[in-house]
Amino acid sequence: MRADYEEQATNPGVFRSRAEVAAFFFGDWPLVDPGLVWTPQWPTVSAPGYSGDLARAFILAGVASKA
Repeated sequence: MRADYEEQATNPGVFRSRAEVAAFFFGDWPLVDPGLVWTPQWPTVSAPGYSGDLARAFILAGVASKA
């Protein structure tokens, strides 16, 4: 999966772990529910009929609140 992406992408991205994404984008700000999740799991994303492996979405989504 990752090798296919890297081989075919004309503008490759950087794969990061969930922990790296959380630290880089949110730091110590508290995440709003549902937290840092795959995009099909985010409540406002319409993914009707999505039945695949959630990790294949490749994109994590989250919102933090600056208290």
